[in-house]
Amino acid sequence: MARKKLSEQIEKVKDSNKIEAKSSLKISKIDTSKKLSSDKKTSKKSYKIDLRILPPSNLGPFAISGLAIAPAIIKLCKVKKIDVIGIVDRFQGDFIDKLQKLSYDYPITILPALDIQLKVDKYEDIILTCFFESTETSDTLKDFLNLLEVDNDCYAKEYYPTKLTLDEVLEHLDAFNGFAIPSRCDKTPNRKCAIRVLVERYGFRTFEVAYQDDTKAMFKKLWPKEHFNIFSFSNANALAQVGNRAEKIKLNELNFSGIKEFMTRMPLGSNTLNMQ
Repeated sequence: MARKKLSEQIEKVKDSNKIEAKSSLKISKIDTSKKLSSDKKTSKKSYKIDLRILPPSNLGPFAISGLAIAPAIIKLCKVKKIDVIGIVDRFQGDFIDKLQKLSYDYPITILPALDIQLKVDKYEDIILTCFFESTETSDTLKDFLNLLEVDNDCYAKEYYPTKLTLDEVLEHLDAFNGFAIPSRCDKTPNRKCAIRVLVERYGFRTFEVAYQDDTKAMFKKLWPKEHFNIFSFSNANALAQVGNRAEKIKLNELNFSGIKEFMTRMPLGSNTLNMQ
C-alpha cells in the first residue's frame, strides 16, 4: 500500500514538472517575440552629412552678387537631401548665427565648427576640426577661441593657430561637450606622418581626408584589424560645391549626441594598438 502511494506521488511530481516545462517554453517564446519587436524599433537609419562647408567672405567665391548666401545654402542642402552640415567658421561665427536662425524652418542640422591649427608631437600644421552642438552660437566659438589663446589678428585667416597642446585643446573641447576630427590629414607629408600618433596615442578613429581611396588603403595596411571612418567632405567655398562630396552614417536617431558617439575617440588607456 505504501509503495502504491509512493508511486502515485512520483507520477504527480512528473506531471507537475511537465506543466512547468511547458509554461517556461511559452514564456521563452513570448520573450523572443518581444526581442524581435524591440530590434525592429532600434534599427538604424542612414543620414547624409557634409561636415566641411566654409563660410563666405566678401572676397571669396561664395560672394555672388545679389544672392543671399545663407538661405541659398539651406535650400541647396534640402535639394541635395543633406541632413547634417558642418560650417567651419573663419569669421568669429557671425555667419553661423544667420544659418541657425534659418534652419528652424528646414529639416537640417547645422553644426558650428572651427579649424584649429596646432603641433602634435613633433609635427607642425596639424588641423583639428572642432564641432559643437547645433544650438551653440558665435558666442560659444569666441569663448572657445579665447581659451585656446588665439590671437585676434588670426581671424579671417585659413586656420586658427594655437600654441596649446593637443591634450589641452581636447580637454577644453570636452568642457564644451564638443568632438574633434583631424581634417585634411593627407594633404601634406607632415600631416600624414602625424596620423600614426593621432591613432595610436590619442585614439582617433574618424579622419577627414582629401584623397580617400589612397588614404583608406594606407589605414588598412597599417591597422588591418581596426575600423576607421575615413571621410571626404566637400570643403566647399563656392555655393555649387556644397554637398558635392558627402558621406552617409547610420544612427538610431539624428541628434548631436548620436553624431558625437559615432565620431568618438577610443578612451586613452583602452587602445588595442601599440606605439612602435
